Amino acid sequence: PSPAAAGRKLSLVREEAGPDVQLVADMAYFWDSPDEAVAAVGEWHDARLAWLEDPMPRDRAAAMADLRGRSGIPIGAGDESTRPAELAALLDSNAVDVLRIDLTTLGDLSAAEQLAGAAHARGIKVSPHVHPEIHRHIALAWPGIDRVEAFPLDRPFDLLHELIETPMMADVSAGHVPPPSRPGLGMSLNLQAV
Repeated sequence: PSPAAAGRKLSLVREEAGPDVQLVADMAYFWDSPDEAVAAVGEWHDARLAWLEDPMPRDRAAAMADLRGRSGIPIGAGDESTRPAELAALLDSNAVDVLRIDLTTLGDLSAAEQLAGAAHARGIKVSPHVHPEIHRHIALAWPGIDRVEAFPLDRPFDLLHELIETPMMADVSAGHVPPPSRPGLGMSLNLQAV
C-alpha cells in the first residue's frame, strides 16, 4: 500500500533471512517513471536487495537506465520478453545489472545465447526467468549465467513440474543444481499427466 510499508517489510525479511541470503523484489512493471521509483525505493536500502526486478516496462530502456543510475539498487529486467531487441536495448543503455532471459518466450536459442554472451562480455549477470528444468542447461553451458530462477512446487503460476517425472527442485542441494545424470535434457514426460 505504500513504499514505506514495503521498505519495512523488506527490512524485516532481511533481518529474518540474515546477511547471506540474496533478496530480490519483483515489482512486475509497477512504476511509470524513474522519479516515482526513486522516491519509492529511498527507504529500501536496509534490505540490501540483490536486485530490483522489472521496476518499469522493459521497453523503456532509457528510463530504466536513469533509475539504475539514481536508485543505488541493482536493476534486473527482461522477464517474458519476446523481442531480443528489447533486451539488447537494455544492455546498450546500461539499464540493467542483471539481464533476465526466457528461452520459452524468446523462442530462439541462438538469440538468447547472443544476448547472454553480450551481457557476460559487459560484466552483466544473466538470470533465466522460470522453467528451471529448461534453463539449468544454459546455466551449465554458457558463461555468465548467475542463477536459475526456481519456485517451490506449490506455486500456481509455474506448473511445468506437473508434466515431468522428476522436477528440477528435487535435484536442488544446498542451493545448487547438478547437471542431469542421464543423456538428453534430463526431463522425462509424465505421459499420464500430459
